[in-house]
Amino acid sequence: MSHVKENILHFPCDYVIKIEGKNRREFESKVCEIIAHHAGKLDAHQIVSKHKGKMTSLTIRIVATSRAQIDAINKNLTSCPVVDFIL
Repeated sequence: MSHVKENILHFPCDYVIKIEGKNRREFESKVCEIIAHHAGKLDAHQIVSKHKGKMTSLTIRIVATSRAQIDAINKNLTSCPVVDFIL
């Protein structure tokens, strides 16, 4: 039996990040600030926002350049107090 490490992502690639949090004024701006820090300025067409009850979900598309970039984004989003879930 051989052990083959498979890279699913080939960089650069389109990458979708889905984030949920409570409807707070600062939620979208804080999430976008974190992602822009790692992926560059975000344009409005990269962001889809949905509001349902007390929750807001964001779907943000970026061009990911490395696994390290994705890991850093996830780490910063996970430690952000306005973020409840990353999907």
